[in-house]
Amino acid sequence: MTTDDKSSDQTNPLSGIEELLKLLVQVDPITLGTQALDGTRRLVDEIFAAIAAFTTTMDNLNATATRLNVFMDRMQEQYLEDQ
Repeated sequence: MTTDDKSSDQTNPLSGIEELLKLLVQVDPITLGTQALDGTRRLVDEIFAAIAAFTTTMDNLNATATRLNVFMDRMQEQYLEDQ
């Protein structure tokens, strides 16, 4: 930045606002909305996938617990018969 640039920035107090407005004009709300909707859709898909995986895990744990309960019941019956 030269001294001429500095002096022109200091004499024009609206130069910062003009730059901000130029940046805001470049923003496309339709594109931003589309990106937000796409991100939301992907998030919902991932949440449903996580819920499905959690459900599968709980079903597997339930089946394992059932098998362990049957095994423990048989062991207890055998133990009581041996006494």
